[in-house]
Amino acid sequence: MGPERAEAAVLPVPARTGEQYQQQYHERDQHLQQLSQQNQYQYQQQQQHQHEHYHHNSQFQAVEEQTQDEHSNYEQKCVQYEQSEEYKKWLAYHQQRQQQQQQQHEQHDYYQQERTEGYQKWMAYHQQRQAYHQEQQQKPYQQEQQRQPYQREQYQQQQEQQLYQQQSNTHAAHAVSAVTHQDVTHTCYNLQYNVSSRLPVATSIPALSAPAVTHQHIHAPYTEPTATQAPYTIPTVTSASHVVTTWYLVVDTNVFLDVAEVAALYRLIAWGLRNTDRGVGHTEAPSACLAGGTAASSILGAAAAPAATVAAAAAAVAASISAAAAVGAPGSIWTGLLGSVADSFPSNERVVVVLPQAVVRELDGIKEDKERARGVYARRALRLLRDALASKAPWLRAQGGHERAEVSGSSSSQKLSADDAVLSCCLYYHQFVAPGAVVLLTGDIALQVKALMEGVSMVHKASAFVTERVGSALAAAR
Repeated sequence: MGPERAEAAVLPVPARTGEQYQQQYHERDQHLQQLSQQNQYQYQQQQQHQHEHYHHNSQFQAVEEQTQDEHSNYEQKCVQYEQSEEYKKWLAYHQQRQQQQQQQHEQHDYYQQERTEGYQKWMAYHQQRQAYHQEQQQKPYQQEQQRQPYQREQYQQQQEQQLYQQQSNTHAAHAVSAVTHQDVTHTCYNLQYNVSSRLPVATSIPALSAPAVTHQHIHAPYTEPTATQAPYTIPTVTSASHVVTTWYLVVDTNVFLDVAEVAALYRLIAWGLRNTDRGVGHTEAPSACLAGGTAASSILGAAAAPAATVAAAAAAVAASISAAAAVGAPGSIWTGLLGSVADSFPSNERVVVVLPQAVVRELDGIKEDKERARGVYARRALRLLRDALASKAPWLRAQGGHERAEVSGSSSSQKLSADDAVLSCCLYYHQFVAPGAVVLLTGDIALQVKALMEGVSMVHKASAFVTERVGSALAAAR
């Protein structure tokens, strides 16, 4: 560093004046005053906090002393209450109530145990009853298996002969049904317009009753066909000179609510009565048996004579019914007409109309409709059924309380519909009474489908069944 530059670096410090010292001292005094004020404020705040803390402590102590006093007073009152009579009464009542509740629980447990034992006893009884019924149902099959060899062979030969005769009649009926179905169906539909107000009423029903049947109907037990056993055929009633085959006709409600179906049902009834009389040895003509007079034969004309061909027989039936309807035939003439029409049916067959309980219930509900024709038909049908049951007519059989079979798609706990109830009755007769000889008469298509699905092969309307049997009889007579 050069000498010039050293001289320039050392500069003289300016001297302070008195005013600057006074200003400096004044600033320090102000700063000290502020510090003292702050200290004083903090001291005041500290004193205030101490005072408040003391105040709060005093209040807390007062509250704590008050709480202790109240607690001691409450304990004294509790001791006094426990020693009082009121508490003793409440304690006794509470103990008594606990004892009652305990007794109720014990009694409930006892009843529950007793109920369980009763249910077990009922189940054991129910199982015994089921086993007994199964044993009773199996008895006919066991008896059939225990038959002597020569009796079994004789029984099989009889069944084979009946089966052959039935197949022959069925084939012949199919061959001629095309001719008869049109004429007879046309006649039935004419009845719907011409005879709706002229059906026989209750006063003419007793004329349909036949003499009491004195022979016993033999039901052959049903067994599954085997290699050495012929299939089951229609049950028959045999006498010394005549073999009568029995058809069981399970009727639906709609049969009684249609004029054509009612007329066909009346013809079936007359057919069954005629062959019932023949089966027990009666030789009187059916017209005389039913009508009992010559007025029937005078109005029937050609219908009373035997028809040589199927077409002639159908025309005679149509003409006779139309003539009777045109003149308003009374009850006796109507029954005579039915008896003569029955001459066209097979002479070796009879019918039994099966009445399901569900049909009676439906007719009972329909009869209240007094403004429509259905109500009239229902009341007439109930009168017919009442008189037939009261006189124990051989052509009618009411469904018994046990005559029910299980229907697919339903359980025993469910209530069956009207169609299923009719189908249950039909299945019972089809399975246990006369397999192969049960016919369901109904115009309900849904019920027909259900019956066919359940295995009932013969499902017809009443008029169609009449046509089929007339054709079978005429074909067999050729």
